Amino acid sequence: MISPAVIGTGCLPSLESLSRPCGRCPQAGVGRSWMPFRRRGKTGCKMNSLPFNRYLLQKAAENRKNMPPAELRVWQRLRRQQLMQYDFDRQKPILNYIVDFYCKEAGLAIEIDGNTHNDDAEPAQNRQKQIEQLGIWFLRFSNLAAYRFPDQIAQSVLLALQNWEEKNGIPDVIKQRRVRLGIL
Repeated sequence: MISPAVIGTGCLPSLESLSRPCGRCPQAGVGRSWMPFRRRGKTGCKMNSLPFNRYLLQKAAENRKNMPPAELRVWQRLRRQQLMQYDFDRQKPILNYIVDFYCKEAGLAIEIDGNTHNDDAEPAQNRQKQIEQLGIWFLRFSNLAAYRFPDQIAQSVLLALQNWEEKNGIPDVIKQRRVRLGIL
């Protein structure tokens, strides 16, 4: 794992710079974070993108290929927009860390704690605090619970998303998916 001290040294923007609007985007300064990007010769800002260490992309890909059985059982219940049409990514790099599951529409990170995190609670809490500064909220489950009760974990995530929707409203992307499927 790369140390959090790398933030702001060229691999990632500093946390303070995330609040600076670029001035080009119609919603400059709105959203959890922004990151400059270049695509086909155009530059601008990509709203709601998260800063990450690009050197973790390969590690995240390896983690996706070699998921622990408990995470795999939970992933089978989260994938393909099965929970209220929310899309989850697995092994998502954020800052200098990789979260087990991430839902962009709700800003939700799900962590399965266990053997893969060396059972150290303090580093996990520090990592969570840094990621929460980006406006991401967490759900944590034990490795044992994920292996034995993946359906109950999916139900807990579903209830958390319903509560989140009541407070924040349904994102437009989710509304469009539900309308397309005839749910809304």
